[in-house]
Amino acid sequence: MTARDAGSAHQNLAFIENCMRYDLALDFRFYVEGPAVEVVESSQFPIAFINICDPSSPSSADRLHYEIEEFRANFALLGLSWDRTGVDELAMGICRKLSVPIAVIQDYWGYVGQFSGDFVPDYFFVCHTEATRLTHNNAQRNIPCIVTGSPKHERYQHYLKDWQNAKIHNGDDEVFQIVFMGQPSIVQGIVENFELFIKAAIKIREPVRVLFKPHPADAENLSIYESILVQSGISFAVASPSDQSEPLLLSADLVVTCFSTAGLDHSYLQFYSGERIGHLIYLAMGDDIKKTLVTAVGESSVPFANVGMGTFCESFDALEIALLKWMRTPDSEYMLKVKEHLNVDDAPTRKIYGFISNLYNNN
Repeated sequence: MTARDAGSAHQNLAFIENCMRYDLALDFRFYVEGPAVEVVESSQFPIAFINICDPSSPSSADRLHYEIEEFRANFALLGLSWDRTGVDELAMGICRKLSVPIAVIQDYWGYVGQFSGDFVPDYFFVCHTEATRLTHNNAQRNIPCIVTGSPKHERYQHYLKDWQNAKIHNGDDEVFQIVFMGQPSIVQGIVENFELFIKAAIKIREPVRVLFKPHPADAENLSIYESILVQSGISFAVASPSDQSEPLLLSADLVVTCFSTAGLDHSYLQFYSGERIGHLIYLAMGDDIKKTLVTAVGESSVPFANVGMGTFCESFDALEIALLKWMRTPDSEYMLKVKEHLNVDDAPTRKIYGFISNLYNNN
């Protein structure tokens, strides 16, 4: 198993944790780098892992090849990431040479990272049927996609109470708390949409507090967002990039993001909470962010928002209207849409485990 990006680290870690929770026999080696290290270190389970500090070095490649071959791996579960020079891609090449079957748990609809054309895993484990179509388009190949649901969100039911107890309170119930879930500033359109969100928050002249959560891979660019917040005059706080997202999401009257998987996290929290926890807005203002969406997942919209699991704002006016609506007249529409449309599978880990077991036994 490998992971570099936080999203894949959460999925692969959840798979391991759930196997332990269900007493499913699993012998594994987990190779991680970058933001994935802190994710795995935060596990409540005793998860052993190997930190690959410099996967681009020949010594790291030689070491990884030797260990995978010596381990006699029957299957590889790799991570997804933006970069093509990390541990995920390195392990992919090694497993190909060793004829080890390869799969990826997709944590984002249709997202294939750097895998496309001839450089693809053998299988994708995806959350829903719509992801299959997008994955085929983005990978430029009809890779087998197995609809399993999300191991990461499967474990929410076990941690929900702890996260509710860890919620952050702003100290003033009259102040509307907005949590903005950041994404890497290098991604086109992200900073522009954050600036437009802050301008809208200023324009509506309502008492708000913005709690900004930086992306784990973007800590070095935090000053970009802090500068915008300071100049706005709005009450704000900045969470640590390594802070758990779920208690923050549960703390919010409103969650705002561009197209972070935190939006889907919020929907799963809403599903398991059983009572209204707030609302969700996705931002896609301007051509840059739309181009980014098309590049990342193949479409310029967010499928979940299309069925009412969040409000999708493509213009400044639409954002202003949405902010005022959810601040002044909150209702249960979002909660009801989540209950109606969210695909909650109660056995993603068992499905993935069963698939791998059957593949191994049939070979």
